Amino acid sequence: MKDKFRHTFEFQLNLVSQALNGRSLADLGRTYRTNTRDIRMWVRRYKLYGEAGLYSSIGNRFSIEEKEKIVTHVIANKKSLSLPQLALYHNVSYGTLLGWLHKVNKGGLQALREPNVSKRKPKDRLPMARPKKKEPTTELERLRLEVYRLRAENELLKKVKALVQAREARERMIGLKSSKN
Repeated sequence: MKDKFRHTFEFQLNLVSQALNGRSLADLGRTYRTNTRDIRMWVRRYKLYGEAGLYSSIGNRFSIEEKEKIVTHVIANKKSLSLPQLALYHNVSYGTLLGWLHKVNKGGLQALREPNVSKRKPKDRLPMARPKKKEPTTELERLRLEVYRLRAENELLKKVKALVQAREARERMIGLKSSKN
């Protein structure tokens, strides 16, 4: 899974200024280990909005009216402009715009008015601890469980005994330990 990494404003501004001064995006991408698509987007945002376009739009809240206005404009201009271009024009992230369009396609413009619902609520999460085993209810179940545990213990002891005997045999072979006879 790819880690999310947000570049600082200064880093973005540095790369944008180098790109505008003629340095190739591929060279910048290799030098700074950054995706050229990101650099290209930063340059476009800088040209359109200035330095304000490089600040993170995470946490921007749009009113319902703004969302509806943006979505109707996007739907009207979808054939002439690409979604990334429209997202850039409206200063909205591509993923956010795609989510709004998906909602509108499913439920119309009214769907934008509905609150966001997470896929999984915290109370539905499974606990990290191992689930507790149920206690035997009858005497017969209790005795069967005890027999099962004793058999498992017996098997474990047999394996330990075999391992000890094998180790002692190896030690006798190399002369570290005398035989018990």
